[in-house]
Amino acid sequence: MLLNLADSAFLPYNLKHLPRVMKEGLTDLSSSANVARMFKENNVTLSHLEKAVEEFKRASEEFAKRLEYIIYLFLKTIIE
Repeated sequence: MLLNLADSAFLPYNLKHLPRVMKEGLTDLSSSANVARMFKENNVTLSHLEKAVEEFKRASEEFAKRLEYIIYLFLKTIIE
């Protein structure tokens, strides 16, 4: 999914589902016994990645709010 976004000329306007999918991917990664063992053996954590996903979630929510407002203003000018 993320590779498709990277190759896309335009990002989709509805980014609300991406943070959920990213979080699910992190959960799957961290719940894997082999990955958890390798992380522990190499003193690796996903904390920075988890923080980045949370920041992306907040940014995508703010983007959605701003986009809705822009659409509202645009439609308002058409109606008037």
